Amino acid sequence: MSVRKKLKRYDWQFLREKFSPLFKKSGIILAYLFGSQVKGEIGPMSDIDIAVLWNKDEKEKLKKSLLLQSRIKERLRAEYIEVGSLNDQTLSFCYNVIKDGICIFGKEKDRVEYETSILNEYLDFSYLAEEYNRAFSRAIRKEK
Repeated sequence: MSVRKKLKRYDWQFLREKFSPLFKKSGIILAYLFGSQVKGEIGPMSDIDIAVLWNKDEKEKLKKSLLLQSRIKERLRAEYIEVGSLNDQTLSFCYNVIKDGICIFGKEKDRVEYETSILNEYLDFSYLAEEYNRAFSRAIRKEK
């Protein structure tokens, strides 16, 4: 069993400068750094988590995300990097990325538009989820 070394903390500004050309060339609209790198909770099992938003018309997002992940690993000479597509994630995941993450690539207009859309959807959904939970709790209390 191999023991992972503690990952060094990468400055988000460094990542922004280093990878903006690659993100732009890859057809990415937005990229976020999130997880332990942002929270400062870096330990032996930490990795670098990057979430990207592809153009809606982009084909083969998974394949392109894996290729991007490989290119970032090469440039950083780091093994523990995960790149995921925001296009294929749950609303809850996307909300947490924009809430806790740092946008390291993209135009301000695109970022504001995307984050506003996710926040509006999340707030609508969270209201319905709370209503459901209250109704469920009432039904359980009624049965007792």
